[in-house]
Amino acid sequence: MADHMAAAMNAAQAGRIIADTEEPVRDAHAVFRRQAYQKAIDLLSRAGQKAFSPSDEPVPGAGGCAVTLTMPIA
Repeated sequence: MADHMAAAMNAAQAGRIIADTEEPVRDAHAVFRRQAYQKAIDLLSRAGQKAFSPSDEPVPGAGGCAVTLTMPIA
């Protein structure tokens, strides 16, 4: 993300830093945010799978995993 932001800043014309970088920086941040959410979902999914027992009987001492994930709507 930082590389994309720096490239946008370096490509901006003099006096147009904000105007020329706003969209590329926003797009880079969107990619970073999507990747971070995906990683969080993957980690939560793995934690849920480890806590799941396919048998009818609960496994003593295995505990449980209750995960709630909320994502902002953009």
